[in-house]
Amino acid sequence: MAKPSSHGLGPSFHSTTKPTGTLAVSIRGPVGVGKTYTALKTIPGPVVYLNGDRDNDLLLGRLRGKFKREIMSTERYTLKFKHDVMRGKGEAVDDNARIARTIRDRFKADLIAALESQVRHIVIDQSAFVWSLIRIARWGKLTEIPQILYSQANWEMEQIIHQADDTGKVVIWLSPSEQVWEDVIEQTPNGPKKTRRPTNKTQSVGYKGFDSAMTVIAEMHYDIEENARSLKIIKGVQGIGQVLTGKEVTIPSLLAAATGVEDWE
Repeated sequence: MAKPSSHGLGPSFHSTTKPTGTLAVSIRGPVGVGKTYTALKTIPGPVVYLNGDRDNDLLLGRLRGKFKREIMSTERYTLKFKHDVMRGKGEAVDDNARIARTIRDRFKADLIAALESQVRHIVIDQSAFVWSLIRIARWGKLTEIPQILYSQANWEMEQIIHQADDTGKVVIWLSPSEQVWEDVIEQTPNGPKKTRRPTNKTQSVGYKGFDSAMTVIAEMHYDIEENARSLKIIKGVQGIGQVLTGKEVTIPSLLAAATGVEDWE
């Protein structure tokens, strides 16, 4: 391969890549399919768990006890508001924002501590919670926000996601998913009518730029009749469309299939 200098480029350009081992992964799916269980049970070695979802103490106790998993977690991030957080007004907005800022700042500090630690794998539960946390901390409510202000919140979310870059960490975000809808024009006897219809695609709930920031995205499904989980690779360096089932539904097997790199210990 020709050296960059032979093409008239300076020394800052290079034609080789040295992977840092850093990976941003999203495991998304409906509530209750086993995203948290699968991540914490099958990740190799110790794992840091940052929980903004429901109370998972029973699950953590079982994984730590029966399966001897080394899971290091902080106090769960809970938001307890006295006022309406959807369309708060006046002093309620300030009070909501103050409560959310306290939790947001603690989450950020915990994430930095995890990234600076010797633990390679970090699980964040969940992405939609972090996005809501950022918005409430800034505005004290979740609706009736001028669109122009979202650039600030978008940048804050991007900073959190990309804080792991070049750290060698595998950060796994657990994400609820939702149906993607599209606008269509239907011809009716009274003329064209604009409606919406579901597509066969899904996306992560919350921050719209979240999926594009991930290196690997896998969608989890659960067949209640077969009592079996599956992971479908939605995004990756390779393996897109591949479905892992049965004993293959593990984090190392997912990362190997999606990246082409076998060792994710």
